[in-house]
Amino acid sequence: SSIIIGKIIGFRFIRFHKKSLKLSRIIFLIFPQSVKWRSRQSITALKLGAEHIFGTDLDENAIQAVKENLESNQIPEDRFGVIQGNIIDNKAVQDQAGYGCYDIAVANILAPVIILLQGEIARHLKQGGIFITSGIIDMKEQDVKNALEANEELEIIETTYQGEWVSITCRRK
Repeated sequence: SSIIIGKIIGFRFIRFHKKSLKLSRIIFLIFPQSVKWRSRQSITALKLGAEHIFGTDLDENAIQAVKENLESNQIPEDRFGVIQGNIIDNKAVQDQAGYGCYDIAVANILAPVIILLQGEIARHLKQGGIFITSGIIDMKEQDVKNALEANEELEIIETTYQGEWVSITCRRK
């Protein structure tokens, strides 16, 4: 199995589904806010059985933060590859990530980024793969749903709420 993992919703998914997931490869989309927290989630995934994580970020400081977290958790760097780049519009990053090979994609980022990401992420998911989004403020929920519904490769299967925050889960058709 493979996962693209983002922030809190990804950690919850792994925590609640760890018995049914046999993780082997993870792509961790790192975004500048709270990099250390997000790399800790990937480290948790490694400790739950993931064999390898591949991460991307636009900020070179994020890459250093990941390396520091790996060292403090005694995880070899060869289990967590990280590069500087953007999967949304950087072909080299997209190619390094691989296509049609992930069971789950998780992204906790702002709605405008999810709207852009949904067009690319489907290409990296296996058929039947799950895309879990969060970080969507309730006033932007419909914008994200409209973009996801317009993507012929995705179908919305669940919407959950936590206060003013929304999480939308899709499946690749």
